[in-house]
Amino acid sequence: MRKIKYLFLMAILTIIMFIPIASSADSGTTSPWTVGMVLESTDGFGKYQITSTTSCTGKLGIQYHGTVTLIGPGSYQSTGMTVDENITLTDSDGYQYTYKVTEIAPNAFKNDKKLLSFTISSTSAVTVIPKGMCSGCSKMTVLKLYSNNIKKIQKKAFKGCKKLKSVYTGSRKKVKKYQKMVRKAGAKKAKASYGISL
Repeated sequence: MRKIKYLFLMAILTIIMFIPIASSADSGTTSPWTVGMVLESTDGFGKYQITSTTSCTGKLGIQYHGTVTLIGPGSYQSTGMTVDENITLTDSDGYQYTYKVTEIAPNAFKNDKKLLSFTISSTSAVTVIPKGMCSGCSKMTVLKLYSNNIKKIQKKAFKGCKKLKSVYTGSRKKVKKYQKMVRKAGAKKAKASYGISL
């Protein structure tokens, strides 16, 4: 009986050894894409343009295969968009590659009628909210600026966002500054406060 159990376990281990491990390309793997190519993130939330294929290290020690710019919503058509430090792209063979998000393109979400909230996370590398980013997003009600590194919000970033009244920050020190910047960019009735919004 013991011999049978032993043989059974050995057979299982042999099978496991030959099962291919899905799909994460290690940090030394060369990016399969070139600068300028546009791809959708693995989760389907956004479309990104490759801006660099040079490896780099992020704030959390993650090894990236390059950098990307967020250029618009993906096919998932979510009502909320979050800009984190990184995104994952998947190639035709199922291998995944991690890229650092460094910029958002002008007019990236212009006239997106499904967008209700927009978040820039505390770890995001984005420092500029570009011109027209959410202009015409008439149903947008919440903006979450948890990053303390937003240096500039360009003109008309929130033009036509009449329902945008709630802005949340990740620092009490940024409340007045971010409120002023958001209002100047078009959301005249926006009021900022410190805290996390669900």
